[in-house]
Amino acid sequence: MDSSPGGSGLKVWAQRSWLSRCLGTLGLLASLLGSQGLASSSPQGAEVVLLLAAGHPWSAPSDGLRRGYGLAIEQAQVCGQPSLTADLAWLPAGSEPADALAGRPRTRLVIAPAAAPVESYGVLAEQRQWTVLLPLRRVASLGRLPQLRGSDRLWPLLAPRGPQADRLAQGLLAARLGRVLVVRDGSPGMKALAERFLESLLAAGGSSAGLEPGAQVLDARQPAALAQLRRDVDWAGPQVLAVFSEPGSPLARAVRSSPWPAVLTLAWPFAALEPLANPQLGVDPGGRGEGWPAFARAFKARWGYGPGLAEAAGFDAGQLASLAAMGFQGQPGWDLRWFRGHGRPLPLCAAIAARRLGGALRPQGAASHLDGAAGSAPTAALRLRHLPARP
Repeated sequence: MDSSPGGSGLKVWAQRSWLSRCLGTLGLLASLLGSQGLASSSPQGAEVVLLLAAGHPWSAPSDGLRRGYGLAIEQAQVCGQPSLTADLAWLPAGSEPADALAGRPRTRLVIAPAAAPVESYGVLAEQRQWTVLLPLRRVASLGRLPQLRGSDRLWPLLAPRGPQADRLAQGLLAARLGRVLVVRDGSPGMKALAERFLESLLAAGGSSAGLEPGAQVLDARQPAALAQLRRDVDWAGPQVLAVFSEPGSPLARAVRSSPWPAVLTLAWPFAALEPLANPQLGVDPGGRGEGWPAFARAFKARWGYGPGLAEAAGFDAGQLASLAAMGFQGQPGWDLRWFRGHGRPLPLCAAIAARRLGGALRPQGAASHLDGAAGSAPTAALRLRHLPARP
C-alpha cells in the first residue's frame, strides 16, 4: 500500500472521481427515464426511444450521446417545455432493430445507434410510421439513403466524412504543399476517403508522388512494408505524407514513431494533437454547427469536461426530439414536417417559441449545421489544425 502523501491524495481523488461519475450517471438516467407516471400523463401521447448498442452501453459514444441528449432536454425545460421522457432500449449484436423495439405501441421517434444496417431502420420507419434520428452514423452508406425504403423518415445528424478529405486537400494546397504521397490502411472507409482526397488534390492542381496511381495500402504489422515506405519517401521526395487511418491505429502509430526527412509534412484525416519531429496538418473530424460554442460551454458547466462529437450529436437529437414533441393546432410534430433545413438557425428557446406559433424552423446545430433533410446528411464546419515540428 502506498503510504506517501502523494499516494493518499491520488487515492482520495480517484475515489471522489469515481463517486462523481456514478452520481452523474444516475442523475442522467433519471433525466432520461423519468417516471412511468410522467410518461403516462404526457400530453404528447407518444414516446421517444433512445436505442443503444447492447454490450457497450457505457462506452464513450453511448455515454456521450446520453449526456448530450439529457442536456438538451434540461435546456428545453428552462425554455418552458414539459419534461420529455425517453426510454432506453438495447440492440444486441447481430439482432434487428425491429426485435429490440417490439411491443412499443406509443413510440413515435427513435434515436438509433450505428449498430445495425441503415436499411433496417428504413424498413422499420416505413412500416411503423416512425421518425428515426441517426446521430452517430456518417459512413458511406449515407450516400445512398435517398434510394432506400423509408428514407423520408431517416434523419442523419452528422456531416459525411468525404468533406474531411476535401478540406485536408484544400489546406495543403493553401500552404503550397501540393506534392503528396498517400498511404492508407485496408479498411473500406479509409479507401473511400483516400480516393476522394486524391481526386480533390489533383482537381485543384496538386500532384501524387506515388509510384503507382492511387493510395498505397500499407500493413503496418509488416516491418518490411514500413521500411519500403521510408525508401519511397527518400526516392520520391514528396512534400507531404498523407496517412489515411484512424487515430491510434497500427498504421498511425508506426508512422508517428518512424524517422522522416525534416522537410516532410505529415497529414492526417483527424486532428493532430501531439507535436512530432515533423510538421503536421490534420482536420478535425468532429464537425461544428452554429450552436457549438454555446453548447460546449453549457456542457462543460453541466458535466465537468469538454464535449466531443457524440455529445454534440446527442444534444442535437435532444433538440429535435423536444421540438417534435410539440404539436400545433392539434397536429403532432413527430414527422418533422415543421423542419426547414435552409431556414435561419435558431437557439433552442427561440426555436421552441417559433414552434408554438406553428412556424417552420431549424434549431442551431452543435455537431453540424442541421441543414439537411430526411434522407440527406447535413453539412458542418471542418477545422484544420497545424502543428509545427517539435523543437
